[in-house]
Amino acid sequence: MHNRLLAVRFSSSAFLPLAALLLGTTTLSGCGEPDKITDKATTSKAAKGTAATSSQVSVFVDASTGMRGFMHPNAPGETGSQFQRTVTELLSNINGQRAEQAPAYYFVQESTPSNPRALRPTTYAELSNTVSTGIEKPALGTEMPTMLREVLKLQKGKPSAVSIVISDFIYAPSDPKQTWKVKTDVKDALSEASAANLA
Repeated sequence: MHNRLLAVRFSSSAFLPLAALLLGTTTLSGCGEPDKITDKATTSKAAKGTAATSSQVSVFVDASTGMRGFMHPNAPGETGSQFQRTVTELLSNINGQRAEQAPAYYFVQESTPSNPRALRPTTYAELSNTVSTGIEKPALGTEMPTMLREVLKLQKGKPSAVSIVISDFIYAPSDPKQTWKVKTDVKDALSEASAANLA
């Protein structure tokens, strides 16, 4: 089975997935309207499906400043945003599944000359806590093509691996004049994967 990458985008208005892409044999899509299926049913099915067919699940959460609107502190008595409830339950379901290898968790941050790593390994506890309580030290930004490229590099050599990317997928290159190149830049990033994995 091919490696797969599941990318989930959330809208600021509905806090629900706008689009999901599996690099492999399955393509999922959603709309910006509220889902009629409960969060619990959706996240449980997603976690069970990935664990049943994969050797390892890796989760990547965008920790940029733009994601603070999704991952924010809540006052006593508040139940958290729908984004927070959905993602924390998804993480819990993934963490509780029995797979060949334990799930791996990462924060996605900006790549700088002093710290070129765009992916920072973390734990389930830290990732879940950040989603539910807010990002304390957000990254200045995450280059979407770099994020996809690094995730795909990490997947290489891992048959049946599934990568789940949680991000707003807003393209904000360091040079704003290059924003028009988004289609080409993302295409170049996806070229890290073989044609078969993108089928």
